[in-house]
Amino acid sequence: MKPKVRISTPPPIVAGVIAFALALALGASPALASTASNTQLSNQASVVYNDAGNIAQPPVNSNISVVTITLVPAAPTISSPVAVAVAQGSGNITLNYTVTSNANGPDSYTLALGDVMNQTAGSTATAATPITLNATTLAVAATPGTTITVPYDQVVSNATINGLVAGAVGTGSVVVIGGNTYTITNIAKNGPANTAVLTLDHALPGGTNIPANTIVPEQKTVTVTVGPGTLTAGNSTGTDTITLTGTPTNNGGACTVATCPAGTQTTPTVVTVNRAALTVTKQVSTDGGNTFSNNANAPPGTTLTYRITATNAAGSPTANAVAFTDVLPLYIAYKGNSGRFATSAAVTTYAGASGNPLTDNSGGYNISVNNVPSPPVTTVTYSSGLAVTAGNVLTLFFQTTIN
Repeated sequence: MKPKVRISTPPPIVAGVIAFALALALGASPALASTASNTQLSNQASVVYNDAGNIAQPPVNSNISVVTITLVPAAPTISSPVAVAVAQGSGNITLNYTVTSNANGPDSYTLALGDVMNQTAGSTATAATPITLNATTLAVAATPGTTITVPYDQVVSNATINGLVAGAVGTGSVVVIGGNTYTITNIAKNGPANTAVLTLDHALPGGTNIPANTIVPEQKTVTVTVGPGTLTAGNSTGTDTITLTGTPTNNGGACTVATCPAGTQTTPTVVTVNRAALTVTKQVSTDGGNTFSNNANAPPGTTLTYRITATNAAGSPTANAVAFTDVLPLYIAYKGNSGRFATSAAVTTYAGASGNPLTDNSGGYNISVNNVPSPPVTTVTYSSGLAVTAGNVLTLFFQTTIN
């Protein structure tokens, strides 16, 4: 009689391994890896037979065959922080990314930052690198509740599973299941069953039915520090376009572009850098500061009232410490203590600014006369110390007399 062969396979995970093996054999993408790395598949064959007298003999067992599932590196999924706008010189900003594994087990990832500058110079972007992302897979389908079952990782301790750590929210590993994030709060391993039960910080929602062999990836937050660039000459706005890329390392093993594909954020993050865009107008009045124009005609002895207005464009950052300088032409004399200022665009006349008088050579308002070379040159300066916010103005008035 022919001997009968029986093969004994410890539970469970056989179907997942078969699917994984077929995927590799067919040249499937690494993202299709469906059984957690470090899972062991062990089986043993036995043979039963009858002797020549047709008497059944005790089974004869083979050696135990063990296959350990290996890591299949995969490109991580990287979020795209929203665009931000900053004022030039306002300091560093931080962009918070989420980086999620798509591999079937723990791997280390290098991070690289791209920074494309447009009308800016000197921008910097830094992030800690490398990072480790862990992962496992579902041994059975995930259904509503606070637990999932995953393959045993051959490590007896219940503190971790395939690198994922059990702990309270904030310390336990964060994993993504069905598009939602959960913290692993407890791990209970069952070596003989070749599985482990993970407890989550909150329940999978009603209607959940996620197939076995689905990857359960870890998600981590990566902070990128950006030092916005300085706007190049003549520009009041510019951009720094930031792109984060993560590349698996196969834990330091063999890697090629094909076997360790990189993942990049889908939409680059644009950091817009602005600076105050002041425009300055100077007009003169010959009627005591009631009406102003760019040019005028007047005889000697006429009092000229000057109005200098600094306007900050709408949507522009605040202009700080605004200061005026005006070198007076020859043939006119400054009228002492005639300075006034206004911070409202509604104040357009000299009389309207009477509530904000300026005292010569006091409070940042200075009148200087340079007698060398001759004839003397008078300079009016007003270091206001005031800020002009977007869409607002700062106006300086003063008077002179034509010689």
